[in-house]
Amino acid sequence: MALQLKLSRIGINATGTEMYLADVTGDYSGTNLGGWGVPNALRAEKALLIQGIQRTSTTDDTAVFAAYDPETVENFVLDATVDGYYDIILVAVDKVVPVVEGNYGWTLGEGLVQLVDSILVSKVPEDLYKDVLFLDAISYKTVLLARSSILRNRKLLELVQVMKSDNNDRGHSREIADLADNFSYIRSLLEAAKLFWCSDLYTESQVVVESLTNVTANEL
Repeated sequence: MALQLKLSRIGINATGTEMYLADVTGDYSGTNLGGWGVPNALRAEKALLIQGIQRTSTTDDTAVFAAYDPETVENFVLDATVDGYYDIILVAVDKVVPVVEGNYGWTLGEGLVQLVDSILVSKVPEDLYKDVLFLDAISYKTVLLARSSILRNRKLLELVQVMKSDNNDRGHSREIADLADNFSYIRSLLEAAKLFWCSDLYTESQVVVESLTNVTANEL
């Protein structure tokens, strides 16, 4: 059985500006036939290349592109500029300059390349993921809703504080109603985004996330 890369999100920081990812492929064993090691590829033979792509309803933007040595690095940091849908592509490439037509390779000097018509052509992980003949690649879809969650919690706190204040005039009641509506709106958007995402409706989820991002940008 060939190497089967596995990638997982292991957390985000408190402000939602960094997402932490990990190579959880593990070592080869009787219960992990796609792991690192004989009869599969050795860690020393491969470079791990990671590309994070922020998918929006209109454009795709590369968030990060970096190379790692799987012998020493298993965790990756994705600098996330906004909440949204991120497609994380991970590939394992031989640490050699390719000499066979069509093969890929990576070196510190050449970077990621493919041999095409006897010429080394620069590539990115997404190119390899789209190549059906290249097997050591994985796409991991994840979503970041940290800032929107922070805003929801802030609105809830504002609502609780106003409700606790000793004031019974009409203006106070109107303020409570407005805060309650605002909190309910943000909460419903978050729940909708998560529901779509869990249903593998990524585009629908992203549209909701962008609505949340617009609110978050104005409030935080």
